[in-house]
Amino acid sequence: MSLTSGAEKAALVQHHGGTGMAVRLKLYNPPVEEPTPAPEPEVRVRLGDLLPLFAVAQRMNYVWLRDFLDDEVAITSDLYEVLQAFRENLPTPA
Repeated sequence: MSLTSGAEKAALVQHHGGTGMAVRLKLYNPPVEEPTPAPEPEVRVRLGDLLPLFAVAQRMNYVWLRDFLDDEVAITSDLYEVLQAFRENLPTPA
């Protein structure tokens, strides 16, 4: 049982600016973000200089190293071939 009559409900709706009709909501579609192009490499470093630093950072679980895991690096084609062969021939853990 409603304590408010139909006329009172209509008056309340009218009072608040409504018309008594259902309100249509619009969905918000955010703009599509275009991926930011990767910056061109600015510094050349020997792999022999980087590997010891990366090894220590990974062994000691430095958080900053994880910040760069999605970064791309440019390597020579012969190093790429060696790495591919190494990956295919990794020994399986016992």
